[in-house]
Amino acid sequence: MKKTKLTAILASCVMATLGAASVAADRADSYFPFVIEQGAPDSITNVRTWDGANLAVAGSEGFLSAKDGSFVAADGQKRLLGTNLCFSANFCSHEKAERLADSLSRFGIGVVRLHHMDSYQIWGKNMGKGTTEIDPEQLEKLDYLISCLQKRGIYVNINLHVSRGFREIDGFKNADKLPTFDKGVDNFDRAMIVLQKKYAKDLLTHVNPYTGKAYVDDPGVAVIEINNENSVVASWSWGELDNLPEPYAGEFKALWNEWLKKKYKSTAALREAWECKNYPLGDELLDDGVFQEGFDFGKKNRWLLESDATAKQTYRVLKADETGIDSTALRLDVYRRIADIKTYEDSSDVVDELIDRFGEPPESVYGLIDIALLRNRATQLGITEVKQQANAL
Repeated sequence: MKKTKLTAILASCVMATLGAASVAADRADSYFPFVIEQGAPDSITNVRTWDGANLAVAGSEGFLSAKDGSFVAADGQKRLLGTNLCFSANFCSHEKAERLADSLSRFGIGVVRLHHMDSYQIWGKNMGKGTTEIDPEQLEKLDYLISCLQKRGIYVNINLHVSRGFREIDGFKNADKLPTFDKGVDNFDRAMIVLQKKYAKDLLTHVNPYTGKAYVDDPGVAVIEINNENSVVASWSWGELDNLPEPYAGEFKALWNEWLKKKYKSTAALREAWECKNYPLGDELLDDGVFQEGFDFGKKNRWLLESDATAKQTYRVLKADETGIDSTALRLDVYRRIADIKTYEDSSDVVDELIDRFGEPPESVYGLIDIALLRNRATQLGITEVKQQANAL
């Protein structure tokens, strides 16, 4: 490239740069500091000052309600920017509560979700005695925080059950074998429901000394969440209810069968509604699938034993008593399950289990099931003995 052409290009770049710098300098004159930090004055950095309106106490317009998917108050729709406080953040000192409420207000936060309060912090010094009594000192800290938020126009969302887990000391056997935070189980276990109601009543009917209102009567409470990420259906679908310890497994099964009986009236109606049928076993689909003694790969069947030049292998068909499976114990377990049958629902469960494990049971098994049902019915009627003579009972 010639020197004169290069000089012209450099001159153009310098002029463009100087022009851009001049524009930037002009714009810089209109810039201002935008710093959101603790203790910042009520300037443009305070979101609450942007509309020029006075900051109203949360709930001063009455309770929020829901309409067409939105929060509404007396003056119309409410749009709230929210955030969470978790665990010990809900139980801070008075000084921190003031600073926190100031900062959240300046950020434009309109509602705070009080999350994971029930993990252990709200029980405080009572935790050693269980999770049934709220610690008054912890509750006072919560009260003050909520009052600070509400004074600055911030609503609260109170979460009840999030991460509370009942223990043996609370009166729950095998509590350490239950799903995390008792999710799913606390939807049906009556004792857990009673204690959850007690906690809700203790907390929500308590009068906050700083507002003079119980939380059930406080319009500054926008939402109360009863149970967080918790349902029987979800826990069942995740497999968390498959291996419940007693007494919870028995309670769950009894409630389920009670619901089925109420809805369908009879086992026959249930089977029809759910299209349950017993199908006989079909023809064997595998050639020589029984693997009887004398079985040999590839000679009289289509089974192949794959190997290579260096691999060596042997095989033989094991007899039942060589498998290591205790057939006597297995048979006794089936007898025990049949002997425990009390209702037609129980018998259906046993038959389904036997079909799943061994295939269609022989008629003799159905006979034993009928005897178990007859024995249970006789006991209910006060009959102490049943004898068979010829063709009569």
